Amino acid sequence: MSKKRRGINWNQEDKIWVLNNTPSITKWNIKQYYDEYCKLFNTGVSYKTFRNYLWAARKKYNNQSDESSTYKDTGSRVSQEVDGSDVRLVSQSYEIRTLNELLEYCKVDTSKYYVAKYTVNTWGNKDYPLFQVKAELKERAIPKTEDALADFVEQAKAYAPKYDRFPMDNHEGENLLEIAIPDLHYGKLSHAMETGDAEYNIEIAEKIYRYAVQELLDRAQRGYSVDRIVFLAGSDFFNVNDSSNATFSGTPQDEDMGWMYTFRRGQRLCTSIIDYLMTHCPVDVVVVRGNHDEERAYYLGEVLRAHYSNTERITVDNSGLTRKYYRWGKNLIGFVHGDGEKAEQLPLLMAEEAKDDWAQTTYREFHGGHFHHSSTKAFQQEIEITGVRVMVLPSLSAPDIWHTKKGYKPIREAQAFIWDKEYGKRAAYYVHPDEIYNY
Repeated sequence: MSKKRRGINWNQEDKIWVLNNTPSITKWNIKQYYDEYCKLFNTGVSYKTFRNYLWAARKKYNNQSDESSTYKDTGSRVSQEVDGSDVRLVSQSYEIRTLNELLEYCKVDTSKYYVAKYTVNTWGNKDYPLFQVKAELKERAIPKTEDALADFVEQAKAYAPKYDRFPMDNHEGENLLEIAIPDLHYGKLSHAMETGDAEYNIEIAEKIYRYAVQELLDRAQRGYSVDRIVFLAGSDFFNVNDSSNATFSGTPQDEDMGWMYTFRRGQRLCTSIIDYLMTHCPVDVVVVRGNHDEERAYYLGEVLRAHYSNTERITVDNSGLTRKYYRWGKNLIGFVHGDGEKAEQLPLLMAEEAKDDWAQTTYREFHGGHFHHSSTKAFQQEIEITGVRVMVLPSLSAPDIWHTKKGYKPIREAQAFIWDKEYGKRAAYYVHPDEIYNY
């Protein structure tokens, strides 16, 4: 074996020595191996050349080795720099050649970090190529809507009032008041000069919504005792689904205010109205998700559940079901937004999805929205079986530019119904925005 050699004229004896004497390669012990090698062979090979060969030789040996080889660790050189929530990874090795291999090697949690920038470089020759992979990682932000929801729910729980001043009734009465006002589109912005119709914004929506609920309850109480109220929430109560100012399917909308402000103010509007209703009798809140506010309606329901967690006088149905059912004596009311199912499907869906309630009721109706106008259709599953009435409830919302272009000019209206436990629907009440003074 020659004791003096220069450059990188490696012979078989050199390679055998390298493989036998470098079982564990790390950036800390390569220098030690280099010093030993130079001392033994009195060589002038550079440290960089020795290091590059060592990695390449180790990789080649591993590819020819048994799975149980003690030389399985190829000693990839990887550095990591942390700057606040950002991470920078740099690897120099034979085996780490791609971004994915670097992420896998470093066990990066891709649900927590995303790759903002990366580069891949290579050098060496075809027999012993070496690779450098650099990646800049940034911490993923918590989705804004979910973050805000958690904040809203925690605040609602922290400040959930105790309604001790409203003791529960000792018995249930006979009359249920249903207040179902879908498609408020709270937050929508419409200008009269563009639509030829009424102005509509967050202030106007709130004003007419409060008036409608209070007036419907007042009119119902003039003719009947109201012993319980079922109140519809959601069903396009909000005009947009999230911070993109678009519907759940991504259709852009004209909004009056920012998404977080609109949600918080809309939630306070709902709680103030439910607080008002519960001073008269217990209230059951049914949350239905619409095609504009599918996610926000659910978030609203969660906040309402937290807010009323300290009272039995209020119940909130915020289950994930698309169609909700509410039974009152011999009455079965189905709630749906109306953008998915055909009206002809709803009676059979009710019979299938609410079997027990169906068997014990006589008067059955489905109430939906979505179309912003009022209509009814009657269906009979069989001649000898009582039919199911499917109703499309109207909206208080003013038309926007899209509705105006399509020629949709529905009568703006809110409706409420009195249900007798034994004898079905007794009365219907109507409120229109024009009734409000100076509207």
